[in-house]
Amino acid sequence: MQITPIEVAQAIHIINRYAKLSVQTQHLYRIKKEALELLLQTGHAKKVGLDVYKDPRNGRKRTFVSVKVENFYFHISPTKNDYKKLQYLKKEEKPHNPLVKMDLSVAKHILMTYLRNEMGFFGFNEPSLQIYASSNPSLQDRRVSNDMRSVSQWFSR
Repeated sequence: MQITPIEVAQAIHIINRYAKLSVQTQHLYRIKKEALELLLQTGHAKKVGLDVYKDPRNGRKRTFVSVKVENFYFHISPTKNDYKKLQYLKKEEKPHNPLVKMDLSVAKHILMTYLRNEMGFFGFNEPSLQIYASSNPSLQDRRVSNDMRSVSQWFSR
């Protein structure tokens, strides 16, 4: 199954939204990070600039790199090189993502399928995905036909 960058962006958006409230926060953010890194490597995503946000927990400012995939924007942690190459975004340059409705399980399936297809592995051999798969036994036992059915139902909406 070929997955397009817009489908990946929508799935990342759902994963990101659920990760803020989920118990499996680390796993969801790890999947988001790997998918965004892969999109950046393949040229389907672009680093737009640096964003500064106040952290409500301790009042400190945090800097993130804003990444654009199609018409979606996401944040990742900056590298030293990002501070040198990217400029800080103005307040007006921070658009909102479009509204997307998708089940979390469908979003996970889309991202896991995308990572498997693009990275060339067919099991959970990648260390970060191994952690995610081991914490979710249903991913290992689920039948492909059920996954495809749920994905095709989502696309027909």
